[in-house]
Amino acid sequence: RRYYVEIDGQSFEVQGLDHARALLDRAKEVARTHAETLAKAAVQTARKTGDKPVPLPTPTIRSPDPELKPLIHQARLDMNAMYRQAAIDAELAMLLYRQMRDDDDEETLLLLM
Repeated sequence: RRYYVEIDGQSFEVQGLDHARALLDRAKEVARTHAETLAKAAVQTARKTGDKPVPLPTPTIRSPDPELKPLIHQARLDMNAMYRQAAIDAELAMLLYRQMRDDDDEETLLLLM
């Protein structure tokens, strides 16, 4: 039996549950890299604009096949956790950057006095 999995609008035909699991595992690897890239870009943008990093949009995963529901549910949970962690890491990087910048400003001000 053939199954279908849609990831971010792109449809994939899989030949069984093991193939679907392998596809979703690969999608998680790609999502981890993508989340890190988005987080770095958000930090760079936030440094220039002074805003906090924006929430990172997670990939959408769907399938019309009920047999794949547990696999897709777990993949969504895993990817959401990856993106949430990348967003937290980006926020921490921004806070550290601001703290260092503020410390430098204080030191400069003290030197000027």
